[in-house]
Amino acid sequence: MELLLFIYIFTVIFPFCSLDSGCILTNTQRQDSPNLLPHESQVKNPEKSVREPIKPQVDQSKHDARRPSHADNNGKLANHPQVADQALEKGKLPTVHRRDSQENKDQGVVNYEEWRKGKPNPDMIKRGTSDDSKSNLNNVLISGFPRSNQAFLVIGVPTVKRAKVSYLAQTIRDLVSGLDEDERNEVIIVVFITDFDTDAIRSVADDLNKKFPSELDSGLVRVIQAERSFYPSLSKVPKLWGDSPQRVHWRSKQCLDYAFLFKYCQDLGQYYMQIEDDVTTSKDYLKRIKETIAMNKRRKWSILEFGARGFIGMMYRAEDLGRLSRFVKMYHWVFPVDLLYRQFNDFHLYGNPQWARYKPPLVRHVGAFSSLDGQVRKLEDIKPGFRAYTDSDNPPARLTTSMLNTVHRTRITSPYDTRRHGIFWSRDVEKMDYVLIEFEQPARVRKVIIDSGSPNAPEDYFGGATLEYSAGDEIGECREFKTWKTFEDQPQLIVESEEDGVVCKCIKVVITDVRKDKHKKVRWLVIREIAVWTKHIANTGKPAR
Repeated sequence: MELLLFIYIFTVIFPFCSLDSGCILTNTQRQDSPNLLPHESQVKNPEKSVREPIKPQVDQSKHDARRPSHADNNGKLANHPQVADQALEKGKLPTVHRRDSQENKDQGVVNYEEWRKGKPNPDMIKRGTSDDSKSNLNNVLISGFPRSNQAFLVIGVPTVKRAKVSYLAQTIRDLVSGLDEDERNEVIIVVFITDFDTDAIRSVADDLNKKFPSELDSGLVRVIQAERSFYPSLSKVPKLWGDSPQRVHWRSKQCLDYAFLFKYCQDLGQYYMQIEDDVTTSKDYLKRIKETIAMNKRRKWSILEFGARGFIGMMYRAEDLGRLSRFVKMYHWVFPVDLLYRQFNDFHLYGNPQWARYKPPLVRHVGAFSSLDGQVRKLEDIKPGFRAYTDSDNPPARLTTSMLNTVHRTRITSPYDTRRHGIFWSRDVEKMDYVLIEFEQPARVRKVIIDSGSPNAPEDYFGGATLEYSAGDEIGECREFKTWKTFEDQPQLIVESEEDGVVCKCIKVVITDVRKDKHKKVRWLVIREIAVWTKHIANTGKPAR
């Protein structure tokens, strides 16, 4: 059945559907529709068999052999996205059933400024409608300030509140730290909170407002929320490709999330790159992107690929986002988004050539958990010698551990080492096992991140752990420790202190619980990276005492 549906889609529907507005109208629909859709307006013979694909005309002078132009009913040329928008407003596409009003009440989205006052305004709750034209993109901004000038690069970061661990703050920090002062005026980072639950949106937005106040005030970072009127119902999406109902709903919702983000960002800049909320970005990434664009300025390209896989690091021209948004929304129920955009490139742009892939990738995955609850993802992007947090200080220190039975004689110093980086993999993990970091000199520690899990063993992460610190006594020994933070079933241990940092001579990770497999056997533990950021003394470059 699925095979027949696949054949039907790609032999009947795809070749004759307008990427801007929908499929070719039937004879009955033609009579009822005074304004024809873009590709339909090009049909000189209405009785011509619809089994012959209709190719759009090309205006060479205006669009450099890239963009099709379309004639309206009066024979005048009209830009096809505008025609498509008119068609959408007139409701010529197949209508969809929206969520019922009670569900909208349960999952309504409230303006963030009202939350900060602690008094949500019921009038600001957005409810689903059956008309996309009612979607108001001006009302979705909940934090940050729009800029008057167009950016060179817009970076879209869809995010969802994760059940286990959030990588969003580190992802945004990587993006910001990779830009110099001038480059920050050329980039806009759009964080899209895709949740409909107001508590989840409030939690993510509050965290970003606390950690990135200056970036939000300057317009470098902005935070938006979902517009419910954009989303059709997912209650009757067919179960294709053997996916579970949970996964079908998740991938279909993700397609709609991406489509909305494309629509929002299409006028903000010249180029658009999308990443996920659990990645790390190479330093000087904007310079490398500009160099790649310049090198390929004589080529026709659909996308330039700066990521390792999926949609991560895929960069489009912003002028293509409107059509991409409509395409992904139209077929949200058919495929995952990382297959749909490839189909879009093949059907409507210049395909997916190998030369468009930048190597090594500028954007890599660091998250062990997918946004689909319960799904553990292998970290294909993380290589054994690759450091995710290249801006950490990692001051000189001595590392020891009580976990001595290791795989391939891996050493606890390897995750901390900035030159000969590697993983530590313990075979035997027990409660009260520890990892001790003893600095050569006391340092003011601003942040600590300890990542666990690996590409080959994504389940071998911390079951439970406590992060402790000691300032040391008068002779420099660490005898008394204070609890910094406790964690349960978390692959990433992360703590951040105030701006001046916490004085530390030693940092200790104590195992408080172990993870077990389905046979009740204790899992091993992989420590992939230990990163420490310190407060430095001005003009010395040495950690503060």
